[in-house]
Amino acid sequence: MRPEEFHRAIAKGAPAAAYFFTGPETHLRESALSALVALVPEGLRDFNVSVHHAFEADIGEVIGAARTAPLMAPRRIVVLREVEKMRLGEGAADLLHAYLKDPSPESVFVVTTESEERAKELRKRMKEARWVEVAFGPFRGGDLERRVREEAVRLGLRLDPAAAPALVAAAGEDLGRILGELEKLRTALGEGASVGEEEVMLHVAGYAHRGTRDLLAAIGGRDLEGALRVLAGITMKPDEWLPFMGMLGRQLRLLWFYVDGGAGAPASMRVWPSLAATLRRDAAHFSRGEVDRGLALLAETDALMKGGSSLPGRLLFERFLLRFLSP
Repeated sequence: MRPEEFHRAIAKGAPAAAYFFTGPETHLRESALSALVALVPEGLRDFNVSVHHAFEADIGEVIGAARTAPLMAPRRIVVLREVEKMRLGEGAADLLHAYLKDPSPESVFVVTTESEERAKELRKRMKEARWVEVAFGPFRGGDLERRVREEAVRLGLRLDPAAAPALVAAAGEDLGRILGELEKLRTALGEGASVGEEEVMLHVAGYAHRGTRDLLAAIGGRDLEGALRVLAGITMKPDEWLPFMGMLGRQLRLLWFYVDGGAGAPASMRVWPSLAATLRRDAAHFSRGEVDRGLALLAETDALMKGGSSLPGRLLFERFLLRFLSP
């Protein structure tokens, strides 16, 4: 079951007796758990909602809570978090399996795991379990940007076309972190505000100016003259160089996988399609050895900016450009 299907079922007041929440997307999983807790009247939650952490829980007590009738409420919610941290020997596994084969209709019992290895193990061991698995996989590429736009609407923000990709580039492909940054934008700009790339650069990436993306594009295109021209027009505060270099460092690390006919970055690095297309285009301008050298020069420049040189950041970065992009 997908998260949106789960929420539709909950909205209809029709939860399953048991769920298996899998996958690494923390924000979506917590939202689902909150939706279940909301099924119990607020004043009765102390008596009817129990959350057990697997690393310290006793499986017998957890099952006992799930079999206990709710108190003045339509159902009881029992959550066993992070089951990958529990030792599931034969006795514990048998207890859990016995309950899941016949879960109490008056409870909603939830087992969660972020570990795909433990999820596979439990699917195999709990073959007769009458639970519904809800997969909370990470959003990527266009799906992530679509989700960002949806959450912005919910928060009362209007995103320009370039804002969602800029948010992903600045905050990384972590939905929870991106949503936190959207909250910051609403606090800083007010509900109903329009958010463009410049606002993202100011409040998320940490530097307020146009031109940084142009500078990244010039570096990717191995355009030394263009990079120096863009650099001359950028006003960068001393403490803004390091965040920008972090963004450049990520771009170079990703580029390494595309040069010399490389197949592209591994899925774990979460490269969305639009960025992949840019990296494939830029790969024609470099060899893998040149990208290695660029990363080494960037690390050297980073160390100098952090206290190894009396030169201002602009001059140090200009030196990096000359050494990296020169023929």
